[in-house]
Amino acid sequence: MSCCLILQMKDIVCIGADTVTSIQSRDNFIRYSNNGKKIFEIGKDIVYCSGNMSYVPEVIDNIRLQDGYVDVMYLSRYLKKKTFTKSEGFEYPSIGVLICKETNSRCHQ
Repeated sequence: MSCCLILQMKDIVCIGADTVTSIQSRDNFIRYSNNGKKIFEIGKDIVYCSGNMSYVPEVIDNIRLQDGYVDVMYLSRYLKKKTFTKSEGFEYPSIGVLICKETNSRCHQ
């Protein structure tokens, strides 16, 4: 299991993630390394990508930019077409992607 923490203030966003990678042995996960890269600066955006770490480089390599920002629609289509295997005995997807994007829009209540 991975952890990503995002703290957002009025004019700044701080993002951090663990670096642990694990391997599955039977029904248990065993810590494999403490050097996993899960946060990437791509164009003007920060991307968190974790899960089955063998997929992470491919996902990151398939990110395209539009006007300097991650093309979210392209990435969404890529992820929907890609087949990701589920870990044996688990019912959750094997990859997660989160994009931190700066915008000039403001939320109105």
